[in-house]
Amino acid sequence: MVAQDDKIGTNDYLVSALLNQYRVHLKTTRKSGAPGVFEVMARRFAVTFGKKNVCELKPYDFDKWLNEQETWNATTKAHAIALILGAITWAKRKGFIVNDPLSRKIERHQPILRGRDARLQEGLMDLLIGECFEKATYNRQNRTDTPGGHLKSSGFTEKFGKLFSA
Repeated sequence: MVAQDDKIGTNDYLVSALLNQYRVHLKTTRKSGAPGVFEVMARRFAVTFGKKNVCELKPYDFDKWLNEQETWNATTKAHAIALILGAITWAKRKGFIVNDPLSRKIERHQPILRGRDARLQEGLMDLLIGECFEKATYNRQNRTDTPGGHLKSSGFTEKFGKLFSA
């Protein structure tokens, strides 16, 4: 936490410290899934840029990082852009940084909007829901206290996750 307060209010504030400050803000102000989604996306961003000063962020680096996320579709990329840029804008507004180096310099991806064509037919929906209830009953009977594998790999086994490291 000492590094988190180092160089606060300057252009030399670390990206990892900024992301940690914003995730604390989200955790205390949001009841939705935003803190969890931010955690996943910001962790990837912190791996690449965590040790940089915020003023060293460049639009082409951000675009390159976003394009390297090969498993993300347009909607996920749109969420990542909104969350990461939102964190930087918030940090500037709160005085953690002086300038926002990415402001109005990143193209926003358009999320894939799903309408009627993405809806399941009623018969298929009933079948899937029925299968889920059967499996839920079985899993409740065989419950353990061990988190699922997908939770272990994303860092959600702790109550509030790990800090993004620099």
